[in-house]
Amino acid sequence: DDGQGAANDCCRTETFTLTINNVNENPTALDQSTFTVQESKSTSSAGDANLIHTFTITDPDVGQSHSCSLSGAGAYFDVDSNCKLRLTSALDFESMPTHTFNLIVSDNGSPTGQTVFGITVNVGDVKEQPVGIKMN
Repeated sequence: DDGQGAANDCCRTETFTLTINNVNENPTALDQSTFTVQESKSTSSAGDANLIHTFTITDPDVGQSHSCSLSGAGAYFDVDSNCKLRLTSALDFESMPTHTFNLIVSDNGSPTGQTVFGITVNVGDVKEQPVGIKMN
């Protein structure tokens, strides 16, 4: 072929149908990941006294629900099915002024999307009365 053929020999028109499948994206952000909690905060669950924060989660897939769990939080913190972070054991600034752990957020997409977020809780110091002092 010398490339000098008829004008219609060089081009062709075709119709294609493309199907684009939506995939489940992982949760992408939290509204807050660093907190300051006073060491005197209640550990009682009565009336949400031990509530630190209810997480708001950003997910590109609108309308999905989310569940949360903790990793590395020890006995100090818990998170419930509504992603509410709660204090479960008394904090002590003098022995541990900062706690770091992971919040694992899963969505209900298919397959399930999951993201791990780092959480930091700074313990606020409260002035305690001196102990063990005797006055004569």
